[in-house]
Parts: sequence; C-alpha cells; structure tokens
Amino acid sequence: MVDEIFKQSMLAGLAVGIACTAVSVRARAEGSSSAVAEALYEEARGLMKQGKLDQACPKLKQSYDLDPGGGTLLNLAECYEKQGKLASAWSSFKEAQVAAQRDGRRERVDYAKKHIAGIEPRLPKITIEVPSDANTPGLSVTLDGAELGAAAWGVGVPIDPGSHELAASATNKQPFKKQFEIAATAASTTLTVPKLEDAPTAVAPPRVIDQDVKKEPVPSEPASASSSSRTVGYVLVGAGVVGIGVGSYFGLHAFSKWGERKDDCANGCTLAAKTAGDAASSSALISDIGFGVGLIAAGVGTYLIMSSKPAGQVGAAHAPSQARRSLQLLPVANTNGAGLWLRGSY
Repeated sequence: MVDEIFKQSMLAGLAVGIACTAVSVRARAEGSSSAVAEALYEEARGLMKQGKLDQACPKLKQSYDLDPGGGTLLNLAECYEKQGKLASAWSSFKEAQVAAQRDGRRERVDYAKKHIAGIEPRLPKITIEVPSDANTPGLSVTLDGAELGAAAWGVGVPIDPGSHELAASATNKQPFKKQFEIAATAASTTLTVPKLEDAPTAVAPPRVIDQDVKKEPVPSEPASASSSSRTVGYVLVGAGVVGIGVGSYFGLHAFSKWGERKDDCANGCTLAAKTAGDAASSSALISDIGFGVGLIAAGVGTYLIMSSKPAGQVGAAHAPSQARRSLQLLPVANTNGAGLWLRGSY
C-alpha cells in the first residue's frame, strides 16, 4: 500500500514537472515573439514618418501576426490607406473596430469609424458575374488565387488598385484566366466569366501497318536463351570443380586424422585418439558431400554446355546438316556405393 502511494506521488510529481516545463517553454517563446513584434512595430513607425510605406506596411503586418494588438492593427490600416490600398485599409479598420469594441477602447472605435467613413466613398469594387450558361457543375472561380464562392458572384467586392487575375476551372473543361488592372481612381468594375469550352479528348495515333514488311521466320530457340544456358553450364562446371577440390582436401584430412587415431590407440585408445577419430569422421562426411555436390554440378553444367547451340547456329535447329546431340546424366548404385553416370552421343 505504501509502495502504491509512493508510485502515485512520483507520477503526480512528474506530471506537474512536465506541465510546468511546458508552460515555461511556451512563456519564453511568447516573450520572444512579443519582443520581435515590438521591435518591428517601432521600426515600422519610424519608416512611416519617413514616408517609406512600402517598407513600413510589411513590417507592421509581420508585427501583428507575431503579437496581435489593436494598436498595431490600426497603424497597419493607416499604412495601407496612405499606400493607396483602400480595400486592405478598409478591411483592417473594420477588424480593428471590432477588436476595440471587444476591449472597450472607445477612442479606437471612433478612430476606426472615422477612417472607414472616409474610405468607403473612394473604395474600388469589382463584381464577378457568372451567367447561367457558364455555371457548369463543379465550377471554381478564384480572384488572385482566393476562392470566390457562388454567394459572392454578382456582389461588389472591395479590391486594391493594381494588377489582378480572375480564373475559372471545371472538370473536363478548358481553364479560363484573365489578367486585369484596377486604377487608383476606379469606382467599380464588372467582369464576366465566359462559358468554358470542353477540354480536347486525347485521341490515340492511328496504327500504321506496313504491308510490304517481310515476315522473318521465328527461330526455334532465342539466342539469349541458348547463351544463358551455356553461361549457367560454365558456372555449374566451375562450382563442380570447387566441390571436388573441397572433397579432395577433406578426404586427405580424414586419412591424416585416421592415421593419428591409429597411432594413439597403439597402447590403448586415449582422449586424443577419440578427438582425432571425431575429426576424421567430420572430414570424411564433408569430403563425401563435396565430392557428391561437385560431381552433380559438373555433370549438369556439362550437359547444359553440350546441349545448348552456339551463337552462329541459333535458329537452325531444323537444318539438314545440323548434327543431333544428346547427353544423359544417370544415377547409379551398387554394393560399393552410389554415383552418377554421364553418357552422350554426337
């Protein structure tokens, strides 16, 4: 019981330690982000005073992304307004107004409303029309890469001056893309998505049959098959030679160990005699296996070499002058042992 309480206490302490560590790491990360955000904010404010809006606005945006704050958002909206990006300024002031109302910052709410009222009469808008004949199933419409849902079709959407792209796509249809410009003084623009054309169907090229091509007789045996048989045959003969060599070596070793056993048993067999006898038996077994495998491999390899056709004779199996050859590998056994018998005719 005491051990169980001790284990539970240890686990509880470990869990608390891990939680505290996680909170500490998160706090340090948030503190670091806040410091970077503050540095970016101060630098951006200085750039705005110098009129360097193209450098100031991205820094304010990054500062707000790291540490969202109502004051930073109002400064970003003001930067967009001075830069001429009225749609971005309008949406940023709208967001700042909501945040200020939530935080109870009345002065910021009034500041945002004032700028919104000044921007809206000058705010460029674009209306994307999709006629019924163009509204094919699965149609996707994007404005500058952002999906424009069907609910937004026919509705004036605020847009910044500059270059933009309207695109539309659907399954089995050719995509549509249109580059267009919005002037700083533009009030409203309307663009229409056309009916998408069917995508071309892939057609397989016609098969051309040449009637004048002569059909060559099919050889009775592929050259690659004959060459492969000869190669395997040579490999097996080589393996057979190695096997016979191994059998010979261990056979001589067995004879040597039997001799040692005989000498050690001259005056009564000793432990050394037993060891020599065991070694002789093992060597004799390996010798028998080596000879057997070697003979079989050599026999099969010789058969493959003799039965395969040379490269110059492939395909001429039915020629009258072609000599017939045969090779047979037969197992034999008698009272003295077993072996293989190789016979052939040429």
